Amino acid sequence: TGEGGNVVSREYWVGYDVMKGLLVRGGRLALPYGIRSEEHILFARTATRTDTNDGQQLGLDAVYGKGKYRAELMGIAGNTQIGPDDYRERGYSALFAYAPKNTFEAGVSSLITHADLDIELQDERTRQAHGVFVRYAPVEKVRFLAEANVTVSALATDPAETGSVGYLQVDTEPAQGFHLKATGEW
Repeated sequence: TGEGGNVVSREYWVGYDVMKGLLVRGGRLALPYGIRSEEHILFARTATRTDTNDGQQLGLDAVYGKGKYRAELMGIAGNTQIGPDDYRERGYSALFAYAPKNTFEAGVSSLITHADLDIELQDERTRQAHGVFVRYAPVEKVRFLAEANVTVSALATDPAETGSVGYLQVDTEPAQGFHLKATGEW
């Protein structure tokens, strides 16, 4: 807006390969949680606040990937686009996945954050999301993705609210680069 325009960077980081399969990085990163996909408007991404489009946070991250295992742990320092500091969420986000073969992967995710003040409710809030996810490709051009999560949101002055959110998606690729998808959410 205005004269000169804006520069926007959703993700930026610097990293160091500590050893083969282990990368440590710091910067503004997508939270390691659940299935990352271009469907950032899925309700599972909104409810867990792990949207790959605008849900990035500043933090320090360790990514491990070797053989059949993949893991990522991020210490969340907050989003500096939100101010004052009391509104910034801090905590952790993590995932662990196991892929016994190229056509199947199963994993777990966990996230806990705390803000001294919730932007909308103006109260101290602790937020949690914990879930499981699966990717499966029974044949070359068909993939199933599923994710199920439990969410907990607790304000300092109210009892905790729990919920569940998830989805099942079928992704087919009838021609290279052309995908047809069907998604069911709850």
